Amino acid sequence: MNQSKISVDYCMVSEKKDLGKKVRLKESYIPGLIIWVPIISIILTAFIVSSLFIISYNKFLQVENINLRDKLLEDSRILIKNEVNEVINYIDFNISSSEKWLVEELKNRVDMSYSIINSIYEYNSKNKSKEEIIDIIRETFRNIRFFDGRGYYFIHRHDLNSSDYTILQPNLPQLEGNHQLDEKDLDGKLISESAYNLLESFSEGYLSFYFYLDNQNEKEKKLAYVKLFEPLDIFIGTGEYLYYFEEKIKKEVLLWLENYSFGSNNYIFIYNISGTILMHPVSSELVNKNIGNIKDSSGYEFGKEYLKSSRSESGVYVKYIWPSPDTGEEILKIGYAQLHKDWDWNIATGIYMNHLEDVILEGQNNLGERIKTVTIRTVLIVGFLILAVFIVTLIFAKFTASLFGMYNRHIKISSDELNELNFSLENKIREKTSELEKKNRELEQIATIDSLTNIYNRRYFDFIFNKEWYRHMRNKREMALIMCDIDFFKQYNDAYGHQKGDDCLEIVGNIVKKICKRPTDIPVRYGGEEFALILPQTDLDGAVKIAIDVQNEINAHNILHESSSVSNIITFSFGVSSVIPEIDTEYSLLIKSADEALYRAKTNGRNRIES
Repeated sequence: MNQSKISVDYCMVSEKKDLGKKVRLKESYIPGLIIWVPIISIILTAFIVSSLFIISYNKFLQVENINLRDKLLEDSRILIKNEVNEVINYIDFNISSSEKWLVEELKNRVDMSYSIINSIYEYNSKNKSKEEIIDIIRETFRNIRFFDGRGYYFIHRHDLNSSDYTILQPNLPQLEGNHQLDEKDLDGKLISESAYNLLESFSEGYLSFYFYLDNQNEKEKKLAYVKLFEPLDIFIGTGEYLYYFEEKIKKEVLLWLENYSFGSNNYIFIYNISGTILMHPVSSELVNKNIGNIKDSSGYEFGKEYLKSSRSESGVYVKYIWPSPDTGEEILKIGYAQLHKDWDWNIATGIYMNHLEDVILEGQNNLGERIKTVTIRTVLIVGFLILAVFIVTLIFAKFTASLFGMYNRHIKISSDELNELNFSLENKIREKTSELEKKNRELEQIATIDSLTNIYNRRYFDFIFNKEWYRHMRNKREMALIMCDIDFFKQYNDAYGHQKGDDCLEIVGNIVKKICKRPTDIPVRYGGEEFALILPQTDLDGAVKIAIDVQNEINAHNILHESSSVSNIITFSFGVSSVIPEIDTEYSLLIKSADEALYRAKTNGRNRIES
């Protein structure tokens, strides 16, 4: 009985010991479970999340790669359309300014003639009668021509009741000495009465009339500018058809567009509403041909597509094969053309697709690098997370320190990437700004530099002279102006030809530019064979010295001129003047003074300097 009980107790103790061992064995798994369950869970979760992220990102980049071509094509279409619109805006500016420019041109010529009349009057008023002086004035201006031979001066008495109202009418000399008060334009406006009414209210001004152009049935606007010379009670004037002036502007625009380009090899070409190509800077053999007859190397008649722009309100896009200007390689090209209705011009340009293919290939390579970079970063991030969880499970303190370290590293990486992105963006902005400044400088040079002599032109003279006048007015400083021209240059052209004349003008331009040693001195081709030197902060003696330097340099070149009446070489006449601008004086005072000095130099025998 006791033995049985002992045996049972022994078994119970043994069972308890075995249970304790099993419990202790299971408890020993807990540290491992605490370590490995989170690690395995993190690994699985990280693998799934990172895989999904990489797959999604790859799909996104693939879609982006597909859209890249369409985006570049659309950007190219926008680019060439914007370039065409820029040209159209430039043409619109010229059209809107043409009448103003013509009035300024007419006024400048009348002001110059007025100065000559005044000089003739002052020179002869003491020893000749008014009628004798008028005779001298009439013969002085009779043979003067400009505007390609169309332009001339007319002189009338400022008295509608005068029997010899017409003093000078070079185009109709039979009218001189007659009354001529009933002449009207196509609108029925009396020409003489209009001029009389204008001069009754103002001493000068411009008038507009409408006539048939060159015996054609087209009604065209003609502008005239008149100015009253009160001492003789006469007025002088000149005129020009706005049509001819706009034709001149058209030629200047075509010349500008021949040198206009954007990108590496992109250009503008022009054809009219009937399809005749007016200007093509790369393929000059196409000029005067009809664009509708032109095919590409595959036989595609893309020119007929271009012709549709003459009937389209929004312009047309055309795709075709065309040789690259720099390599001659046949390349796919996207073209765009839009009609300018006022001039019946179609403005066209295009962009070659090989550049786009290069950009697309570069984009694909960049996308591949981005996929590789993102994949590596994702794997590294997952590895860091697994290591971090393992360390946290072992030592909480080390985990905290590691967490802060990883956070700081992440901030640094993000900051470096942001700095790199900002640096790249700044570089791109600087590049674009540099390109824009370069184009602006090219446009400014085209607008202000005389193409023959490579010095400033008349348009720039009008701009900078006004600016310098008001600057010297503010600073109360003296400025000077030299007006000079080549003696008997018409005879030089007649004797040696216009090409030699152009060569002579080019040499003179270089001489004038060379003598202007100060950066502030401004050499200008004032018009034809006439030049001007704007000399800021220069007194009369200094300006005369510069004129002497120019004269000596021209004489040193010893350019043969056997048709001259003063020398057998090219000579110059100079008019020099200086002034300290005042608030109540006009800047034309200095121009007029230099002009009068130049006239005295011519009157006193030429090849001399008058001040």
